[in-house]
Amino acid sequence: MPDTPGGVSLSNAVSPVVLLSPIDSNKKINRYESAAIFGILTFEILKVFDEVLLTINETSADGVLVKFGKRIFVVIVQGSRYYPVLVSLRLQNTFIRFLAFTYVIGILAYTVYRESVCLDFMPNVANLQERNIAQLRIQLSARSIIYGLFANTPYFALLSYIVGEFGIRLMLDSCRGYQQDHG
Repeated sequence: MPDTPGGVSLSNAVSPVVLLSPIDSNKKINRYESAAIFGILTFEILKVFDEVLLTINETSADGVLVKFGKRIFVVIVQGSRYYPVLVSLRLQNTFIRFLAFTYVIGILAYTVYRESVCLDFMPNVANLQERNIAQLRIQLSARSIIYGLFANTPYFALLSYIVGEFGIRLMLDSCRGYQQDHG
């Protein structure tokens, strides 16, 4: 039986679905893109730890283990969110590149929306009423935009690099496919 791209033969696999390794440590291709994706992931995990430090004095109805479990779950979900992007770097298919490009655009759009609308940087915003939150947003709109820009510059730079890289790869793969079809 031929080996799959992940290095596991289908005869030894439990099911026909085989997960690809997201990175190949023996090859030097895609190392900058992989480093950028791991940088994005590290930034997101550090934001979770920052949230832990900001909410350390707040009381909660949940126990310590439940709060700890929720945070572990958030870290695992954030880590698995970039698995398809890392795998798409290894695959040379135009449709997969298109899916990865739209996925990364969705992540970028969601992040811009989240950072521009939410007041995550204020730890006691949950205790305010709706009217007070609206007044606070009006008063702090320019300051919050500047704060969000400086606080998330590395994150947005890495995410923009990945979006640009996937866009260029998608265009190149589309052009190669068109040239092969039309000769």
